[in-house]
Amino acid sequence: CLALIGAGPVAVAHLRHTLGLRDWQQVHVWSPGLASNAARRAQLEALDPRVAIQTSRAACVADADVVMLCTSSGTPVLELQELTRPALVTSISTNAPQAHEVDPAALAGMDVYCDYRRTTPGTAGEMVLAAQHHGWSAASVVGDLADLAHDRSPRPDGRRHVFFRSVGLGLEDVAMAHALYAHRPQPTL
Repeated sequence: CLALIGAGPVAVAHLRHTLGLRDWQQVHVWSPGLASNAARRAQLEALDPRVAIQTSRAACVADADVVMLCTSSGTPVLELQELTRPALVTSISTNAPQAHEVDPAALAGMDVYCDYRRTTPGTAGEMVLAAQHHGWSAASVVGDLADLAHDRSPRPDGRRHVFFRSVGLGLEDVAMAHALYAHRPQPTL
């Protein structure tokens, strides 16, 4: 099951992309504002027949294998105890100072990955707060996008929750631009 918390434009874009990555049996979506926004509910449901709008966060994440947090919240939007099995939780979060979509104290009990290990732990709100108040360390990051892409970090083993934190779409844009630049055809002289 794929679960999406959030319903704004970035959430919709992430959902569109993720729908085709796996043969999801169920796709649950929840956001506090969806109950009063019939147009947005219809837009989300029109994306795919598997999309089901949920009436609570707990219902949304029950039995989820992947939970995408795509909100503008600066405070936690997910309670890990609502997850009924180990899940991959992704967070793109907002640019609010020290924004964190999961409780910083929870990081110690998760396998933590990020987009770029040299900068994300010093800028991602939950990582900064976990280091300041909960004894978490940036050395606990299992891997980043480069590590994963080049098989330099262990893959999650499914025994505990996995948290992937991105500090923003800009980094992915830079990585993609660099990859395209590196693989461009060389001019012939």
